[in-house]
Amino acid sequence: MKPAASQPSRPTSEPATAAPGAATPSASTLEASSPSEATVLAALQQVIDPEIGCNIVDLGLIYGVAITPSKVTVKMTLTTAGCPMHESIANGVQMALLNLEGVDEVEVELVWEPPWNPAMMTEAGRAFVGWHD
Repeated sequence: MKPAASQPSRPTSEPATAAPGAATPSASTLEASSPSEATVLAALQQVIDPEIGCNIVDLGLIYGVAITPSKVTVKMTLTTAGCPMHESIANGVQMALLNLEGVDEVEVELVWEPPWNPAMMTEAGRAFVGWHD
């Protein structure tokens, strides 16, 4: 079974709850104002694990991305539960995503299951650290 980290989850487009009588954004409005999953992942590739020097996407630390109007939630892990750089990496995720058009809020959800292991890295990540199949 392939780890969930190698395939980020599909973004969810939950409808916004509006006050009675208020207009609800259409799907086309949501798509126009919210970044795509590809855009979010590209932004996350700019976040570098300071100890390893590789981006967090290629390291396989991103387990999922959920996109709703103006908010992106990132489910991710770290290489170890005691990673001393956890705040630096979480802040990097916040900064990278808040710079995207249509993103006003970012939630970083750290999870520990499944535990990260080197098999979760992309081919580019393995090449970066010098590990080849």
